[in-house]
Amino acid sequence: MDQTLLHCCHSSTSRLSCAKCHKPICADCQHSLWCLVSTAYSCAGCIADLCCDLGGSGSTKINLCRQCARRVNAIYSVGIVAVLILASVCIAIVASMHARSSSNSSPAAGGSGGGEGPSPPGPKCNSESTNSLATMCQSFKPYSMGSGFCDPSSWVGNFQDLFSPDDKCPNSQRLIRLNDGFLEVSALGTGQFCNETWGRAFDSNTTVNPIIHRDSQQPSTPSSPCEYNVSFLSKVSEGSPEYKLAQQGALNFTLTFGIACESVVIMWNGVYNGKGGEFPANVTSPPSSCNNFWQELP
Repeated sequence: MDQTLLHCCHSSTSRLSCAKCHKPICADCQHSLWCLVSTAYSCAGCIADLCCDLGGSGSTKINLCRQCARRVNAIYSVGIVAVLILASVCIAIVASMHARSSSNSSPAAGGSGGGEGPSPPGPKCNSESTNSLATMCQSFKPYSMGSGFCDPSSWVGNFQDLFSPDDKCPNSQRLIRLNDGFLEVSALGTGQFCNETWGRAFDSNTTVNPIIHRDSQQPSTPSSPCEYNVSFLSKVSEGSPEYKLAQQGALNFTLTFGIACESVVIMWNGVYNGKGGEFPANVTSPPSSCNNFWQELP
């Protein structure tokens, strides 16, 4: 080995770090792979820095640089082939797993198939327009109790009521505020002319004050869905034909906090806490575990 190169390996004035590239090259140019994996310089570049910048025999410099460059090219070619082979194997494995998953998704009981094919795909979320209730219900994923997004402060925000039939105001909002430990519901931009408000956010003395709360009987393990309860009885005036129905639990709901169509939402079940029944008066509403969504506003 050229003495100039040996000196370079122990020199503290070299332009490149000996620990990364110089010592393997100086000790034996066969170890040039270390240059590829530990520094941005190619082996030929390292040799050029060592030989050409610090002097030495001209022919020695040229020969070493050319030899090492050839070795680098060979190693580089082998490396590309190995990466392509590995990528092909990975693609084949993923395709096999996907095919197996599709074959296991047949709705027939017992896995026998019964002549039926896989379930047809459901509706997809549309990022450019409002999604249907069915699409939102299918895409909904609840937060868990242990997710860090289920404490009372996580519910605070402004929301758009997406599917309530009695709200015809396109810009109305639902407000959830934490007041003295209670999650209070209010609203703005409602009413016949879309200019009314209700709730404690606008009137601290009003009796219209739905409270979102945790039910002690609900599961509270870390993996349990983030569910709270609310009653809208206080929204119904005592002279209304729906007041007696509300007293019987018509406006008791379970709210589930989570994600649907890439938006933070609160999912509502149907009247009578999802069981269905008469509401409004003289109208029977069917049971529903997913009947409405409030979507969080920016």
